[in-house]
This record gives sequence, structure tokens and C-alpha cells, in this order.
Amino acid sequence: MRHGLPSTQKTLESYSRILCKLATTGTQITPDMHSSVALFRDWGPHKAELAKHLKEYRDAVPVETLAGITDKSWNVNRQTMDELLTIEKESGVIDMLKSSVADVGDVVEEAAAEAIARREGHDE
Repeated sequence: MRHGLPSTQKTLESYSRILCKLATTGTQITPDMHSSVALFRDWGPHKAELAKHLKEYRDAVPVETLAGITDKSWNVNRQTMDELLTIEKESGVIDMLKSSVADVGDVVEEAAAEAIARREGHDE
């Protein structure tokens, strides 16, 4: 990513949504990515077979193990996200991302600008 190599760009293209989620929230998946109704495209066509049996697999997992999976664990604190985006901006991570996956880099850069503005507003 640091050098914007074409091979890196090609590899990362299919993971644009994951990259965006990871860069803006610090987590790479959300509940909608675990759906048998609308498959998460970044996981590729081989996940279609897995999705056919997703309900069966989930039903086999003890309920107490799933506690918080569909609610709290997906909710990232706004302050945490703002701090992450600020670090990514100041450390050059967003610039590297833009050199490899420009569209995602642009989205993350915009989110970082909003985060920095929020943080500066709280500091006053």
C-alpha cells in the first residue's frame, strides 16, 4: 500500500468495503455481512454454499455464546472511531490507502476530516 503498487491495488479492489469499515470503525464486519439473504460480495462466490446452511450453523451455537453479537459488539463508540481516524490521518495511513484504493481512501479521508472537526470542537 505504501508505494501504490498495481498488484496491491488489484488485490485490494475486491475488499473495498472491508477496508472502508476497518479504517473508519476499527472492525471489519457488520451484521449485514452475515446474511444468507444478501451475500457480502467481498467474501466471494464460495460463501454462497456456506450461506445456504447459515441458520443451521447458528442454531447449533449455544445462545449464551451469541450474547452481544448482534447488538453491542457491532456498535463502536464514536470517540474511538474519531481517535482511530485522527491517528490514521496523522500517521499517513489514509494517504497510503488513497494510493492503492483511491475511492476508499477518499471516503476515509472525508470521515477523518469530520472526526478531526468533531474532536477540535470538543477540545474548545
